[in-house]
Amino acid sequence: RVHLSASESQELSFEIAADDLKLVDENGENKLIKGEYELVVGNASPGQRSETLGAVFSSALFKIQ
Repeated sequence: RVHLSASESQELSFEIAADDLKLVDENGENKLIKGEYELVVGNASPGQRSETLGAVFSSALFKIQ
C-alpha cells in the first residue's frame, strides 16, 4: 500500500506471475484460463458509485494465450 497526498504521484511497478491468475474451475481445480484480463488499480472498488464519488482508476489489458 502506498499513501500519497492529493498533489503527489508515484510510479510503481510489479510483476504478476501466471500462477497468480489461476482460477478454480467447476471441478475445484486451479487452472490458468486463456483469455483477456483487465488489471484495475485505484483508490476504491471499481463501479459507478465509486466513480460518482470521485475515485480514480488506472487499468491495463493483457491476454493469456
